[in-house]
Amino acid sequence: MNKHHSEQQSLPTDEDYQRFADDFVDAALDPRKPWVAQYIMVFGFPPVPTEEDIASGGLAAKIRRAIASDSFFVEDWIHNGLTKPDREILVDGFKERAKERQLTRDELSRLLVCGDPKTVKRSLKGFVKPFKFRPGPAPPTERQYNQALDQAKVLVPALRKLLEQQAVGTTHSVRDILRYLAKDFSKPCRFLLDNIHLLEGCLEDPNILAKAKTRPDARARAVADAIAGSVYLNRKFTTALEYLRIERRRRDKSSS
Repeated sequence: MNKHHSEQQSLPTDEDYQRFADDFVDAALDPRKPWVAQYIMVFGFPPVPTEEDIASGGLAAKIRRAIASDSFFVEDWIHNGLTKPDREILVDGFKERAKERQLTRDELSRLLVCGDPKTVKRSLKGFVKPFKFRPGPAPPTERQYNQALDQAKVLVPALRKLLEQQAVGTTHSVRDILRYLAKDFSKPCRFLLDNIHLLEGCLEDPNILAKAKTRPDARARAVADAIAGSVYLNRKFTTALEYLRIERRRRDKSSS
């Protein structure tokens, strides 16, 4: 079987996305798995955990942080869907998000492990062994770079407008500004609202704030790279910035 055919085989069907959304929401609404709803309430539609995230305790650490948190930054449909609860809204919403991210079958399966008690316990074992040597995370794949670079490009115009609004001293919250901008920037604002905790953290990060303070366009690109890289490359803000900068340079050289 050639590589192209293998990739085609891995692409989920609409039924695969529907099945994922049903299973994901079942876990989120399962009273025997309260950590799943709390995890979603804090982090929204979460990034796909890697095997390293699980084995090293990274997944358990995020779940513990979510359980301890009393601050929720998710969109209203997620908050209302989990607290009402409203299964139909949640299934439709998470199915749409999974399709927008173009998650593969493998990625859909790995997202579901957040609700698997055995996997969470295994990650917890890694979490309580902080001094055990572990290899660094695997390098991003070509597909991850493509997703991050494409998403960053889409985010820049909306982020430029957001930064402009903040620069004039508005009293509106980041969430409120994004909702207002959504009429002109629907998809990027939806992505940013889904990852509002990342955006707010990014806007307060001193390393990001130091990027091109007097150049709004450059700062918008820096924030876009930081968020897209954080989501798709599973890296911290400054690392994501550097990864995407190097990858763009590599591609520019290859095309010249």
